[in-house]
Amino acid sequence: MYPSHIAATLSGASLRQIQYWRETRVLTPEHGKVNGRMLYSFRDVVALRTFVKIREEHPLQFIRKAVANLEELGNVDHIASLTLGLAPDGTIVWENEGDYVGLHKRGQLGIVAVMREVFKPFATAAGNRVVDLWRPRQHLSVDPEVLSGYPVIAGTRVEFDAVASLVDDGIAPENVHKFYRSVSAAAAEDASKFQALVSEYRAGRTPSAA
Repeated sequence: MYPSHIAATLSGASLRQIQYWRETRVLTPEHGKVNGRMLYSFRDVVALRTFVKIREEHPLQFIRKAVANLEELGNVDHIASLTLGLAPDGTIVWENEGDYVGLHKRGQLGIVAVMREVFKPFATAAGNRVVDLWRPRQHLSVDPEVLSGYPVIAGTRVEFDAVASLVDDGIAPENVHKFYRSVSAAAAEDASKFQALVSEYRAGRTPSAA
């Protein structure tokens, strides 16, 4: 489960965006509010990335209309479990049992360019760089089978922020292994850099992930 600022960092959406999308029911977090915090699932993050990717070319109203039409068509699946893409005319489409249904011009079928790139790094419409979802940094990984997808040091179950906090407290990256034997200096540096990126998103900014 991801608190809002982690979901924002992994998706490329700003905190303001995901709050607005939540309030307007474009995307309601699967886990809802737990102990006073809104928590997002891995599937929520995939959906958020899809929206950010689509917004490279289309306004929010375009996405909202597609989501509303999905509901009208009786689809109750999580948005991230669907195959979404763009038809040649620019409309968002949904794969339904082998056919593609236009979510703006309902009933229209077409050849689809499915968004296979949503997990890879990409630039937003504002020019911000969104991290690779599986590898937000070289030595960090996101795997829904490991700690429900919370970012960890690659090959371990050590959460990135546990390592980053050591570095922030003055522990040299090359000495982090004294606390976590499996964490290299390079991995500790990556954890600290990713924490800096998270802090930017938490502060309401959407910086470059370079």
